Amino acid sequence: MRIRRRATVLAATAALALSLTACQDDLAAQPGTQQSSQAKPAGGAQGGQESAPAASGGDSAPAGTQDSGSTSKGSGSGSGAKGSGSTGSGDAAGSNSSAEPCKGEELSIGVEYVRPEQEGQRLSISAQNADSKPCWIVSYPSVMLGDSTTVLGHSGQDTVSGTKRIVLQPRSTAYAEVFLVPGESKAEEQSSSDLSIALRDQTGDTGPGMENGATTADGAVAVFRWKTAEVTNWHTQKLS
Repeated sequence: MRIRRRATVLAATAALALSLTACQDDLAAQPGTQQSSQAKPAGGAQGGQESAPAASGGDSAPAGTQDSGSTSKGSGSGSGAKGSGSTGSGDAAGSNSSAEPCKGEELSIGVEYVRPEQEGQRLSISAQNADSKPCWIVSYPSVMLGDSTTVLGHSGQDTVSGTKRIVLQPRSTAYAEVFLVPGESKAEEQSSSDLSIALRDQTGDTGPGMENGATTADGAVAVFRWKTAEVTNWHTQKLS
């Protein structure tokens, strides 16, 4: 009896082992189990390796460098600075590179005696280009009053530089003034109604003098007086 029970137990144990083995084989053969085991690597190290190159932006960095490089190259060309440089090199007024120096005969000169009965007496000189072509003047006119052979010096009251050429287009006018300083008495003064005016060039040389008479505002002959006098540079606007 013991032998039979032992054989029965052994047989039952063997059957159970076979049953367990069969269950494991069935589980291993199921498709769902194989897919879940393959899904873990896809979401792990392999997924990280694929996403890393995308985050590095290997293509975007060179594009940004090229953009910044082209911008700096464009700003470095300095086209604006060149434009401002060529504009700044122009003459004081009415710039024209084809203009020649005014010789004097193309100018219509007028002299008006201003404030004859007040302090600050002066002679206002106007020079209009009566020619059909532009010409330029510079510095201040060489002026001799009356019969004097002394050329008046430049006025310290004049703050405008006379080193730039003033181009006079046809019918345009430039202005200069002679400040007359009276004496304490008439015995110290000179008087005249005439003066001589000549043009200077950029080297300071003086051209031929032109005789002119001074008039009042209404066109009458003016007799002006002075002890000393000085002259301003040419201006593009009337000073008095």
